[in-house]
Amino acid sequence: MSAAVMSTVTLLESSSKPDETRDGDKEILGHAFRVLFENGLSPKPPRTLIEAWKKLGYRYPQSVEQKLYPVSVYRECVELARRHYFPALSYDEGMLALGRASALGATKSRLGDRFIRLLRFTGPAVQVWLYPWMMTQGRPGLRVKAESVGSNHHRMVMHTERGDALLAAGSLEFDINAAKNKAKVIVTEADPGCYHIDVHVLHTSRTRKGHR
Repeated sequence: MSAAVMSTVTLLESSSKPDETRDGDKEILGHAFRVLFENGLSPKPPRTLIEAWKKLGYRYPQSVEQKLYPVSVYRECVELARRHYFPALSYDEGMLALGRASALGATKSRLGDRFIRLLRFTGPAVQVWLYPWMMTQGRPGLRVKAESVGSNHHRMVMHTERGDALLAAGSLEFDINAAKNKAKVIVTEADPGCYHIDVHVLHTSRTRKGHR
């Protein structure tokens, strides 16, 4: 990493930060840092990346789960992680991969493991409808909702930046697969700053022959 990460840090430190808020979306719980950076990434981050995060205001691995951090800090830390862990992938693919890593990190907690077990008795539709509630528990200012488009087509609508929507899509895709379901997840920009995360259900574990 290093040239890519250090050049990005310089850019982030020298540039004036744009307003990251969207109707009060300013803060995010430290839990988001823990599940992605501390539990979800493999291998563990190198010292250069840890130092880069520290300059931005995040001290790995000492996130305080109930502490509120600026959303801008989280986004910048995510961008550095993307450049280090997925340099060969496109921006979208790298962010989706980080979303999957975040969901993996969440399952390493007792609560996250129980949540995945619970989802196995529901299905993708319920997962999509639960996600906005889950996300706003850790990011209270986020504007996100779920809606049904068709019998096997469900959608989350997020008012945020593209990277955030891609993270959410990767995380949702991971949780759907972990619950033994299968769906195609697509992110599109409906309007400036408004993203649709469309979930097209291919099959659910509950419809499998012999499933109980």
